[in-house]
Amino acid sequence: NNDRFYTDGRLRNSYMSGDLIDKASGKVRIPGWWDAETQKWYEDKIQVSTHTGNMAWAIIALLSYYETERDTGLKYLQAAEKIAEWIEREARDEKCNGGYTGGYEGWEPKPEKIMWKSSEHNIDVYAAYKRLYKITGNTKWQNGAAHAKKFVDAMWNDSGKHFWTGTVNDGCTINQDNIPLDIQVWALMSLGSNNSALTWAESNCYTEDKGFKGFDFNNDNDGIWFEGTAQMALAYQISEDINKSEISLTELRRAQTSALNNNGLGIVAASHDGITTGFDWRYFSRLHIGATAWYILAELKYNPFYALHTIPNKDLK
Repeated sequence: NNDRFYTDGRLRNSYMSGDLIDKASGKVRIPGWWDAETQKWYEDKIQVSTHTGNMAWAIIALLSYYETERDTGLKYLQAAEKIAEWIEREARDEKCNGGYTGGYEGWEPKPEKIMWKSSEHNIDVYAAYKRLYKITGNTKWQNGAAHAKKFVDAMWNDSGKHFWTGTVNDGCTINQDNIPLDIQVWALMSLGSNNSALTWAESNCYTEDKGFKGFDFNNDNDGIWFEGTAQMALAYQISEDINKSEISLTELRRAQTSALNNNGLGIVAASHDGITTGFDWRYFSRLHIGATAWYILAELKYNPFYALHTIPNKDLK
């Protein structure tokens, strides 16, 4: 509602920490930095952009609040629906296996439309829309969930027993250059898929580094990604493998107090600096909200996609 340019319901990938609203303009603050040498203010392209998966997670969070506080939470439901309408209008794609494209990148007034499609984003949209349908009864969201699921199902590699990351820019050709861990376990949490993808993640992403045992972001095994290790702990709970879940949780508890750059409270992103993802960004041994949040969820045995305490995956359908 307070973006400096957009009025169409989208959220940006990032906002400035601290006070959200700039007192001078009344608009939300965008993260960036002042460069003393050039005497200019700079912003990051990805942070000012809008990615579909991030929008879906915002819907999930807003709906979780609404379901808890229905008497006072109507504006949260309305905000969730407005975001979902944006996804339908701007990211729905009909070609090839359907699904939803990645969003927009760049600055206003004309950011570039992302044409690739992400398995992760569509897994997120599926859960967001399923919950919207459950609350509103609007079949538009039921149909949208099916549209997202159609794409995710098409990304299943039956010979390798894992999900591909998504497509390249044509929206059709499968991107086989990189296989992330998170989509394997998120499919279990969101779609209630079978345990084959979890088995693939366990067999291909497990690694040991700096005295810790855990899981890498992908299958190059160059270090431990603690966020993904927490996701695996939660996925093991859903698949009723409590012993393996506890092993991962034990490592995360140790990381909280023993990993490089720990503060005894949060969880760092990685076991060492520069862990690769197979994409154009890396993880570092720095305190990390994502890793800490997923650790909390795993300790609470709480599946955030559906605001449920962990249950056998067959019930998630």
